[in-house]
Amino acid sequence: MGSVFKIMNMKNLIPNLSLAIAATLMGLTSIAISPAAAQGVPVEITRRVPCSGGFAVETPRSVISICPGTTGFVYVGEAKDGSGYINLSATSPEDQVYVSQNAGFTYTLNLQEQKLIITTPNGESFFEDITRVINF
Repeated sequence: MGSVFKIMNMKNLIPNLSLAIAATLMGLTSIAISPAAAQGVPVEITRRVPCSGGFAVETPRSVISICPGTTGFVYVGEAKDGSGYINLSATSPEDQVYVSQNAGFTYTLNLQEQKLIITTPNGESFFEDITRVINF
């Protein structure tokens, strides 16, 4: 019965996935990301800000978009499980390194090392590997 349920879900998924890809190609607001942890079910990631000339990276738990802004960069981090997102200004103190801060947390996206580093207010750091880069 589990197999039948998966097949039925896949039939419904294909039209939705096609619409999401078409919307992305037309510059509308969503892209489909298929994380390994979701066992074949794509996660809908919504672009929270217009992003022309930017890029996104995927980690096992999130998608982070970096978009050029008028006074620097915009960092948009979105949880793949849909639990939330953050929209912050970002600086780039080094080539391919982007830093954002929010309520004592520091988010460092380091493309050179292929890591997202999240530092908590108490100084503890968590690392996530970048699994792929998505260009807009």
